[in-house]
Order: sequence, then C-alpha cells, then structure tokens
Amino acid sequence: MELTPQDKSSEQSESIEAGDKERWTSLIGGGAMVLMGLRQRSLRGVLMAVAGGGLLYQGAKNKAL
Repeated sequence: MELTPQDKSSEQSESIEAGDKERWTSLIGGGAMVLMGLRQRSLRGVLMAVAGGGLLYQGAKNKAL
C-alpha cells in the first residue's frame, strides 16, 4: 500500500511526545543549568542558562527532540 501525499504530510505534522523519563530529565537538568548559569554571572553562565531554558521549555511542552 502506497501513501498519498496527503497521508505523508499528516504524518510529518504530528508531534512526537516525549516519554516521562525524558520529560523529567529535561525539567530537572534544565532547571539545574539555569540556576548554575545565573550564579556564574558571565557570558558562559548566560549561555548555560539559555541552554537550560531550552531544556525546560522542551520538558514543559512535552516534546521530544
């Protein structure tokens, strides 16, 4: 059975949800990175906080990478 272009586009538009383990890892790890980054008060700390914020966002939205 061959997929039609409409079927292919619907498969690509579906979001992939993260599992509970991945979600909690992102939330805890991202939170730790934000806190550590803010404590450093340097460019490196800002970059770490931004990266941690991305992990927090991913965990909060329940999306897989």
